[in-house]
Amino acid sequence: MVSSDLVYGFRLSSVGPANVTGTDVVYEPSSLDQAMRLHYLRQVCYFKMDSTGADYQQPSQQMTLIYKIKETMFVWLNQYFMVNGRFRRSDAGWPFIKCNDCGTRFIEAKSPKTLDEWLDMTRESSSLHKLVVPDKIIGPEPLFSPPVLLQFTWFKCGGLALGLSWAHILGDPFTATDFLNMCGLLFSGHKPNQIPSFPKVNTLLPRSDTPNPSAHLPASLKRVDPVGDNWFGARNDCKMDAHSFHISPTQLADLQSQFLSNIVASEIPAFDLLSAVFWKSIAMVRDGMKAGVNTVTVCRKGARKMYSMNNSLIITTADASPAVSKMGVGEIAKLMGEEAEDDADKIEAAIDGENGLGDFVVYGGNLTFVKLDDAELYGMELKGEKPVYVDYLIDGVAENGAVLVLPMGGVAEGRVVKAILPEEEVARLKTVMKKQWSIV
Repeated sequence: MVSSDLVYGFRLSSVGPANVTGTDVVYEPSSLDQAMRLHYLRQVCYFKMDSTGADYQQPSQQMTLIYKIKETMFVWLNQYFMVNGRFRRSDAGWPFIKCNDCGTRFIEAKSPKTLDEWLDMTRESSSLHKLVVPDKIIGPEPLFSPPVLLQFTWFKCGGLALGLSWAHILGDPFTATDFLNMCGLLFSGHKPNQIPSFPKVNTLLPRSDTPNPSAHLPASLKRVDPVGDNWFGARNDCKMDAHSFHISPTQLADLQSQFLSNIVASEIPAFDLLSAVFWKSIAMVRDGMKAGVNTVTVCRKGARKMYSMNNSLIITTADASPAVSKMGVGEIAKLMGEEAEDDADKIEAAIDGENGLGDFVVYGGNLTFVKLDDAELYGMELKGEKPVYVDYLIDGVAENGAVLVLPMGGVAEGRVVKAILPEEEVARLKTVMKKQWSIV
């Protein structure tokens, strides 16, 4: 957190569970969780707060709201007890969480801008979203690093930004969304259909003291140089940047009619079509500059129980030959939609073989497409208010980049596509998207 003219006045506290979790309780992430250890999810929900009946321009009203949110979290964190702990390593080297009730980090800040002014500014520079969400990682001392942080930033008009930082090792984007939305549900006085209940254990799984890194790495998993106790994957020579492309229902319909004239449009999901457009466009940007764009990783929602922890994404790869830049969009869209083998078992075998000691990335090992348009990103509720806009970022993306397909709030058929790429490629991609597809 760095105070600036745009966000300042940071206040830090911690919120833990109302009840003691227990003695020597541990939580051991799965092998697939470990594959995501160097990645982080950053979500920001923006609320106008102008229909709540309270004047949130007044500091006293802000303090009252924050107090009530913390009060709700005391109860809610009894269920998600593992997010209040801190990471350790077993004698065999496997990372686990010591559930010692250290708490979730809670940050309050202010901005001199109105919410409308802020959102207008982020249209030009999406990096501004990073000022209203914590950017911390696990490390350099994991036993002091909270895996979950929340930041509440008040705007001059009384609007609010709620930023969630979530260590991906805890669970996938759908897990993180459930966590945030359920807290909002309880705060708003609604009774959830199901309360999560996680078992509490006091012993770790037995593991070999000798790593055996003999498993073949699937194409979706990339080994990186050792990071030690700084758990972050993007050790790139190039600086990464992000840009959000807003695609209206009309633009999406135009793309479908333009490229899918011989295909029933309903058979090609929006995610596959948009991924094809952006895959082809990024290949055009990289033509002659960088190899490796003809193989991509695709991440989708997997089968999971409601309010469950862990990563359960379906992770596959798609290959285009000849060069994807020479293929038609409809052909690429069908390729993206074809069923492929889930790499989960192979990823788990590779992680197991190294006792969690190996350092890997999934996002950015290949150019990675992530389907999040079916995530309940707009499900968070505060005092009856739903977000007017939600920004989403995956941090720790390696140099090949990632593309997230997100829902557009209030517009069921619209989409927001966030491209996370090397800085110079973002500028070129914006030019290509505007010239080739009229998308900005």
